[in-house]
Amino acid sequence: PAARNFGIRQSKGELVVFLDDDMVIGTDLISQLIETFSAPEVWGATGFVLAPGDSDSGKYGPYLQFVSDITEFKEGKRIRIHGFIGCLMSFRKRLFEKIGYFDEWIGTQLMAAGEDFEFCQRALLGGYGLFLNPRITTLHLGAREGGCRRRSTVVEEVESTQLRLGLYAVLKNRKYRGWLGWVHALARCYRGAILNRGLINSPASLARKHAQFWKASHEALGLLQSRPKPEVAAVAIPQRKK
Repeated sequence: PAARNFGIRQSKGELVVFLDDDMVIGTDLISQLIETFSAPEVWGATGFVLAPGDSDSGKYGPYLQFVSDITEFKEGKRIRIHGFIGCLMSFRKRLFEKIGYFDEWIGTQLMAAGEDFEFCQRALLGGYGLFLNPRITTLHLGAREGGCRRRSTVVEEVESTQLRLGLYAVLKNRKYRGWLGWVHALARCYRGAILNRGLINSPASLARKHAQFWKASHEALGLLQSRPKPEVAAVAIPQRKK
């Protein structure tokens, strides 16, 4: 996150594009991103990201919730989504002036992962549009020496760390004020961590998932209380004209 922020501050253009160093991209990537930003409601843009061995048609899966029919992808029109994968994301530089930079504190945690998700949560909360350009398809090789140490960490620890930082991001960027905001944020996290992963599991597996969730929730709440104050504490939410 700190390296991303350094790059943003050094950049001179209107758009900032982030790519991992183990990405395979097309020669038209930049032109396609620029075309996506031609619409004023676009504050962030991305494309499909495949992993080695993925089928070309399988790239639609993570985004089916944002379309009414799969044919929308083939039409090539931009599709509004809820967030980006950090290996391929781009934003208007002005967005960082409005909602702050990437959360550098996340970079001090194990695996240093999740600043992309947290930043997108802030953008959504502020009403800034994030879009997928279906005409962009890239390949993320996932080099073994990369991954912020996650490949040298036991699976259970990776899951716990990712869950804790995901909870931290949602709890930090609550949609509502007061106790309702905390309940709503925890419900969102529970749906993603437990319900969306299916309840048809053995009692032992469900018990393990719930124990992991509540432990991560407790830790995430502790992290919110103990971490330093962010550079921009509040999201600049657009005010409606009377």
